[in-house]
Amino acid sequence: MKLYGAMSPHYFRFESFGRSFEKEIESIDRLCRSRNINRILDLGCGTGEHVNALSRLGFDACGLDSSPDMIAEAKRRFPLSSFEQGDFRKFSTQVPFDLLICLRGSLGYLHDDSSILGFMKSALSSLNPGGLLALEIWNANPILKIGRGRIPSRGFRIGGLDRLREFRLLRKKPAIVELKLEFSASGLAGSKSISDTHNIRIFHLDEIVELSARGGFIVENVYSGISGEDFVSQKKAIVLILRPGQP
Repeated sequence: MKLYGAMSPHYFRFESFGRSFEKEIESIDRLCRSRNINRILDLGCGTGEHVNALSRLGFDACGLDSSPDMIAEAKRRFPLSSFEQGDFRKFSTQVPFDLLICLRGSLGYLHDDSSILGFMKSALSSLNPGGLLALEIWNANPILKIGRGRIPSRGFRIGGLDRLREFRLLRKKPAIVELKLEFSASGLAGSKSISDTHNIRIFHLDEIVELSARGGFIVENVYSGISGEDFVSQKKAIVLILRPGQP
């Protein structure tokens, strides 16, 4: 996928449109300090901005991502932070963590229940007693409300970078959307325009709650954003704070 390859130097700016990174970090910081959390693993860490920001606040934070280009970019930008390439569908850690975060819809690349349950199993075995898993996923409700067919394109420009995004619903159960992206930026190697396509699973709240329970987790809180916004069923994101259930 080109967003995680050729576009990796621009990834964070593209994905930050309409979000407040500072508020996200403040929210994670509050959660960690309220629960005496120190060790944090970012699953699907991208180019490492969350890991770097949390490390600068004094947390023992590191990142995992399946894309070698994203990990290389993260290491280039933040050489003092710890990053590893790996598949978060099945990962293991030698030393357990207090908090696992999986943000910006990364879980949606796992399309079938068995892959998600495999992720949950790995997460469960990688947490300290009393540890937490924070998931940010795409909410199916606003997309399915529009119905089958293409959803109107949305574009923006940031500092000479352009992104056009278009959705198409591929199937309803489980709900999968096709996301088409068109990037353009001055100075892109070989071309001023790059197209990319991603198939992403989107979730109903009751669906992800049930999957979490099957994976051994209990829901502590539900929000509409990692910054801690109250949950609204028609907002685009679902954020769950999960803790391991009783064995």
